[in-house]
Amino acid sequence: MKKNFVLYLFAMLFVNFASSQILYQSDFEVWQNNSPLGWDGLNTSIEQSSVTQSSDAISGTYSLKIQDQFSTSFKYLSSSPFYMMPDKTYEFSFWTKGKGTFLINIYFNQSATMTIFPREVFDNNDWTEYKIDFTSFILEDSASIEISLGFSNILSANGLLIDNISIKEKGNFNYLDINNILAAIFPSGSLFNSKANLNSVYSDFESSAPLFIVPKSSGQASTIFQGNIWVGAKDGNDNLHLAAETFYENEFSFGPVSTNCNSTEYLEKYNKVWKVSKAEIQNHIENYYIGGYVIPQNILEWPANGDTLYGESQRIAPYCDVNSNGYYDPQNGDYPAIRGDQALFFVFNDQNQDHLSTNGEKLGLEFRAMAYAYENPQDEALYNNIFISYEVVNKSQNTYTDTYLGMFTDFDLGYGQDDYIGYDSTLNLAYAYNGRDLDGPYFSAYSGVPPVQGKMLLSQNASKFIYFKNSSDPVLGHPSNPNEFYNYLQGKTRTGNPITYGENGTNQSNPPTNYMYSGFPELGTGWNEVTLDNEPGDRRGLISYGPFSLTPNEKICFDFAYPFAKDSNATTPEGSLPLLRQRAAAIQTFYNAQNIDCGYNDVSIKDIGSINQNNFMLYPNPSNGKFIVSSFEFIPNSKIEVYSILGAKLFEKEIKSNSQTFELNLNSGLYIYRIKVNKSVVKQDKIIIYK
Repeated sequence: MKKNFVLYLFAMLFVNFASSQILYQSDFEVWQNNSPLGWDGLNTSIEQSSVTQSSDAISGTYSLKIQDQFSTSFKYLSSSPFYMMPDKTYEFSFWTKGKGTFLINIYFNQSATMTIFPREVFDNNDWTEYKIDFTSFILEDSASIEISLGFSNILSANGLLIDNISIKEKGNFNYLDINNILAAIFPSGSLFNSKANLNSVYSDFESSAPLFIVPKSSGQASTIFQGNIWVGAKDGNDNLHLAAETFYENEFSFGPVSTNCNSTEYLEKYNKVWKVSKAEIQNHIENYYIGGYVIPQNILEWPANGDTLYGESQRIAPYCDVNSNGYYDPQNGDYPAIRGDQALFFVFNDQNQDHLSTNGEKLGLEFRAMAYAYENPQDEALYNNIFISYEVVNKSQNTYTDTYLGMFTDFDLGYGQDDYIGYDSTLNLAYAYNGRDLDGPYFSAYSGVPPVQGKMLLSQNASKFIYFKNSSDPVLGHPSNPNEFYNYLQGKTRTGNPITYGENGTNQSNPPTNYMYSGFPELGTGWNEVTLDNEPGDRRGLISYGPFSLTPNEKICFDFAYPFAKDSNATTPEGSLPLLRQRAAAIQTFYNAQNIDCGYNDVSIKDIGSINQNNFMLYPNPSNGKFIVSSFEFIPNSKIEVYSILGAKLFEKEIKSNSQTFELNLNSGLYIYRIKVNKSVVKQDKIIIYK
C-alpha cells in the first residue's frame, strides 16, 4: 500500500548526493535551551535533565552527554524529522565514550520503528567509532524519518557521550520490475538480499524480507531469500583459490579489479547497479542529435570503459560504439547494449577485499553481470522469469585448473522453514516447492496452494546439484572452510565423500550420483522428498559446472534463469511443477534461439552491431553538397537522413546500392547525417557543405 509522507527540512540536514553522499550529520555543536539543536523529534521520551552538553568531544567543541538514566527500559532522544529516499543503502556511523546501554531506531510514518543498531552495552574509556549499514527498503515514496537514540542503565557519573553522527549513502541496489517479478540486485553481486538489508527501513513489512517478490502485485510474497556466485580452482602449485558467498558480503566487492579501489572516485563510479530499459535506449537513438535533448543519467553514466591507468579493463559494460572510435560517448550516439526489455548491469570482483566468509585465497576474477527481463504478459514463461548473465574474466596471472563455478540459492517460498527441494537434470533446473499443504505461518506466506520456484543453468549442462542444510551437520550442513565449499562445488559432502542416490544422499553403500532429489514428486516417482516424507525446512541448493581451465585474461560466460509457476488448477504443493517444467523448457528454447556470444551482452541490437562492421563511408566531407555513401556490400532497408543542427530533418533518401551518389541543395554550413537500417541508426556524424 502506498504511503503518503510529509516532507520536513531542517538546518541540521545537509544533502549533497552528487559529491559527499551525506544524508544527515549532527556534531552537537549548537545548543538551545539546554538541548542540542535538531533533536526535538516526536519520539523523544528521555527526561530533559538527563541530556547535557559535554566539552569532551571527538572533534569540535561539544558532544552529547546522557547522564542519570537509571531505568532498565529505554528512553529515547529523537532527531528532528528529515527526508530519506527509497531503495538506497546507507551507512550510519557515530562515536561514543563511556558506559551505558545503547541502541538506534529509525522512527518513520509517525508510528513505526525499526532497530538498525541492536542493544549493546558500551564500556569505552576512549572515543570509539561504530558503523552499521541499513537499507531504505521498498519505501514507495520519500519518507520523513527520525533517528531515535535509546539509552538505559547509564549509572556512571561520567555518563555516556555521543558525537559525530553521520548517515551517508553507501551504494544503490536496483530492481528488475518490468514483468511479474520484482527482483533486487546489489552492487557486490548479491542477489535478492544483502547484509545491509537485515537492517531495513521498510513499508508494508513486519520485518526484514528478501526481494524476489512474485507476483509483483503481492507486495511481499517472496520465493528466494538470497543467491550468490561460488568459484573454486587450483593454481599451478595445486593451491586452492576460492570465493563463495552466502549471506554476508565478505567475499566479493563492487567494481572491476583495480589498483584504485579505495579511492572516492572509484567508490562513486562503481558502487551502484545501473538500470536501463530498451525503450530508453531507443529514445536515445532517435533523439540524441536533436537540440534540447537531455541524455538520461543512466545512459550517460553507463560504465562502459574502465581506467586502464589503474589496471581496470578497457571495456567493462557492453555498449554499441556507433562511431567506432573505441570509447563510449553517448553524446555522439553510443548507447548501452542490453538484453531484454529492462536490464541491470553490475560489476564485481573477488580481488579487492579479503575473503572473510570462507578464508579462501583470492582468485583475481572480475564478474561483469547483467540481470534482465521481458515485459510481454502474453508470454507467460518469460513474464514469470528473470535472466542473469555473467562474463567471468581471469584478471590474475594464474592459470587455473579444476575450476568449478556454482550458483548458490537459499529458497524461501514465502515462509522459509517448510520447503522441499528437487532437480530436473534434463532441464538443468533446480526447484523448490512447499513441504506442507499450506504455507506459513508468516506475514509473507502464500495463500492457498503454494507456488513453485526454479533456478536453471542455460549456457552449459550443469555438472552437479547438491542440497545442504541450514545447520552445523558435519556431512550436509553449512560449510565452514575453503575445502568444504570446494567439496560442495564438486558435488560432494562436506567431508569429501560422493553424493549417492537415495535416502539423504550420504549412504556410501548406494551408487554415486551427480544430482540430488532428481525424481518427480508430482508423480511420486524417483528420488524425491515427498516419497521420502522428509521433514520440511530451509532448503539451500547449489548448481555447479566444471571442471574447466581458465588462463590469464581468459573469460567464460554463464547464463541463469529463474522461472516461477503457480498453476491455478494445482491442488497440492507439488502440483505446479509440471507448469514449471513446461516454462523452463520454453525459456531454454527461447535462449537457444538468441545465439548469444560470450561477452556480447545484447540481443535486441546485435544485428545492428554486426551491420556496423560493414563500415558505411560518406565522402568527400566537406563537399559542395555532392557526396557518395558506400559500404562493403549492399544492405537492404537502409537510408540516409540529413538534419540541421537544431534537429529539423532536411533530406531523406533510400540507399539502393553499396556505392551511391547523393546531392544536397543546402546552404553552406554544418549539418548532421544519420544512416539507418530497419529504422535503427547504425552511423551518425557531421557533414559540412562548402560552396
